[in-house]
Amino acid sequence: MLRLQVLTFNIRTATGRDGPDRWRRRRDVAAGVLRRADVAGVQEARSQQLTDLTLGAPGHRWFGRGRADGHRGGEHVPVFWRADRFVCVDRGVFWHSGTPDVPGSRDHERAITRMATWVRLAERSSGQPVFVLNTHLDHRVPEARLGATDQIRAEVDRRAGSDPVIVTGDLNDRPGSPPYQRLTDGDGRVRLIDTRTAAPVRLGPETTLHGFGPVKPGVYIDHVLVSPHWQVERSTVEPDRVDGRFPSDHCPVFVDLALPSA
Repeated sequence: MLRLQVLTFNIRTATGRDGPDRWRRRRDVAAGVLRRADVAGVQEARSQQLTDLTLGAPGHRWFGRGRADGHRGGEHVPVFWRADRFVCVDRGVFWHSGTPDVPGSRDHERAITRMATWVRLAERSSGQPVFVLNTHLDHRVPEARLGATDQIRAEVDRRAGSDPVIVTGDLNDRPGSPPYQRLTDGDGRVRLIDTRTAAPVRLGPETTLHGFGPVKPGVYIDHVLVSPHWQVERSTVEPDRVDGRFPSDHCPVFVDLALPSA
């Protein structure tokens, strides 16, 4: 049986506006969160932050591209994995636009350039493949979020084949919202299940965004969705400070999964 601890984690992009919570003061805490995951989808990571995470979690490898230019410019939505457990056998990115292969592209004037990263991993011991997609949807334009979810469904259906699927991301929308419904309504070839709803054990608050302030319920926007291949064992939202420091303005979300057939 293949068991995974999956993480979705918006690490908050590096900006001096965060004062005492700026990146250099919390990068070690963020790397400590990442080290615990077997597979992780990370959002808002800039190039220097990825360098810091690579140094802080040396057992992990990652793939992603900068959303501004398809190289290292702007924020990334990388997928990380434990190198001792998995090897990457295929990978790619696409932009949430009508020209998904064009770096920096977008469809809506008020929207931010957004993208998704996907990888196909193979477990080293068994060869079991796992398809992972990570994204960060627009926070300004609802139509952009809906268009992106349609793209995600189409790409998962096209690329995952019969592989077990994991989708991680900051959807910038709550459970029950139209983008959430598009992803979980079951219309695609690959059905996606909300792990928070499916988990028999749910720990932590029903919120994932706190802005470095008090953790208040009702803002659950960071999600882990999976195909029915998986048994969801536990979902944990971690609102805690470590050594007095939040790792981000979002709570890390960990999900424990098991694949019975592996």
